[in-house]
Amino acid sequence: MEEKTRNSIFPKQFEAIVTSVKGREGMYYLRGHIVLEGESFPFRGVAFGRFGGHNVSVELFKNAQRMLRKKGLTEQDIENLEIAAQVKILQGEMLVIDKKARGA
Repeated sequence: MEEKTRNSIFPKQFEAIVTSVKGREGMYYLRGHIVLEGESFPFRGVAFGRFGGHNVSVELFKNAQRMLRKKGLTEQDIENLEIAAQVKILQGEMLVIDKKARGA
């Protein structure tokens, strides 16, 4: 059986950037964006973890999905990008930018 690499679900390079985290007691609402080929695509999501471990769900905004389709990505590509972003966030492979700390 061939072992899949972490990025095999979406092989293109991208960054996951989290710009807002709100919540408490194990459930947090996220906002951020995915940077792919120099363009930014916003997402929202939820992160939670208690019994059974941690989990993250990421959903690109509809406008971001439209922009990605114009770049030639299929619906499956977009879904795979969301899944790959979730994996990056779970593994801590993300950049967290605190807008308030920058005075934004």
